[in-house]
Amino acid sequence: MKDIIVVQDILPLDSPKRVGKMVKPSYITIHETETGLEITDEKFNYKWYRTILDDYSSTIGYHFLVEANNNEPSRIYQFLETNVYTHHTGNAIGNQQSIGIERIVNKNTDMIRAIDTQAFLTAILMKKFDIPIENVLPHKYWNNKDCPSRLLAGLYCDWDSFINKVKEFYSKDIELDGIKYK
Repeated sequence: MKDIIVVQDILPLDSPKRVGKMVKPSYITIHETETGLEITDEKFNYKWYRTILDDYSSTIGYHFLVEANNNEPSRIYQFLETNVYTHHTGNAIGNQQSIGIERIVNKNTDMIRAIDTQAFLTAILMKKFDIPIENVLPHKYWNNKDCPSRLLAGLYCDWDSFINKVKEFYSKDIELDGIKYK
């Protein structure tokens, strides 16, 4: 994919989002920022979600956040190293063994490009950590929360089509931020 900007915005070492060490990720959990099928105001963007991560009263976090606004390059923000686990699934195994990838949903989101960027990042992480496609799961798998609600409802793309996009990216030699994944 072209025009993806990677931003490492790693949370401080004392952040409560850093719950523990993950030996090796075995799963990737797909999230989106809003549950339900409504689209939120454009103010719910990277800056807004970054502010949530600064809340020291919560241990809920995620590793990556994907944003694809209309007429702008896609962005992948990384907040936690992939060897750190955080509370993002509502399930101990999911939290301790899975990388969480959130996708921003708001009125300014190019949904198809955002989904493609999330699938692209998923394929890269699968290659990097030797994670099988069967271990790419919706948040709902872990705790029955309706997330990622739009993918599960088939809006813009359904779950099976998302998995097919991941497989397509995975089948190619791909590059992100100057690193090639084969």
